[in-house]
Amino acid sequence: MAGTALIILVLVSTASALQLRNATEEDPELSVANCGKAPSYPNAKPLSYADSRGMRYSGAFEANTFVAGDELEFKCDNGHTVDASAAGDTTFNVSCAQMGYFMPKGACLKASKCGSLPSIEFASPTGKEGVAPGSVEFACQVGYSLDGKKVIAGGLAKNRLFPVRCQPHGAWEQFEGECKPYAFMPSGKANAMYTKVFDTLFKVTCKSSMHTRFEEDKPLPDTATLCAQFDDAAVKQECETAVGGLKSDFESEKAARVAWNASNAQSWHNNSGAEGRPDIDDEAHSFCAKIWTMMGH
Repeated sequence: MAGTALIILVLVSTASALQLRNATEEDPELSVANCGKAPSYPNAKPLSYADSRGMRYSGAFEANTFVAGDELEFKCDNGHTVDASAAGDTTFNVSCAQMGYFMPKGACLKASKCGSLPSIEFASPTGKEGVAPGSVEFACQVGYSLDGKKVIAGGLAKNRLFPVRCQPHGAWEQFEGECKPYAFMPSGKANAMYTKVFDTLFKVTCKSSMHTRFEEDKPLPDTATLCAQFDDAAVKQECETAVGGLKSDFESEKAARVAWNASNAQSWHNNSGAEGRPDIDDEAHSFCAKIWTMMGH
């Protein structure tokens, strides 16, 4: 039954992808983000002079901007390298991301006696000196922060920036913090939340499916193999009992609906929301809750 939850997620993801695709087909401009003119970074310049120009000529003068997928190469100023070591690389690439902002794949730093900078997960050097003497400034990557809270645009970015100091004995200090994704929470709390989300998704989707079939006067979907997926004999028996009860409720409520429609001179399809009208909703909710519990939740 674990596959049921997966199917729900696939359906949700597929629907989102189709909406995005349809939107870009209706408005082609949505599919190509514009990052604007070449960015500027400390201690570096675009390697190509053409990339650094604010205007370009292509039959007419126009702004020299870059769109998603474009890449620029930057070169460090003298005495600076990408990893802060004396013999380090002196160039790095910058790409225009699909979301419309530039993503540098490096920064130019003053060569240090401590050598190459340490690699810190979900963080990158900014190319600036840190607030502490002899330190280099790092920043959590987009979507991450030091406290798991959103970084306020235009603010001081105190929960995104941090220094890493070159120690007197010639080694970089170890960063003791962590760059966490926004809305970070301990794994136990996160697992509980995800279980609750799946609980809601499963029950709502399961109940909605049966409600729709009942309203459209269609039979229940084939449940012959539903209970066979449980290995435990007791759980399998409980499942079969629940399925049998649902089938009985479905047919009895359908008969009650037909009788109600006849007495109220209403058609099957035109009495939505009428007070006292028989439906399968309560029985469907109860059944879906039982199946979810049988799945081990």
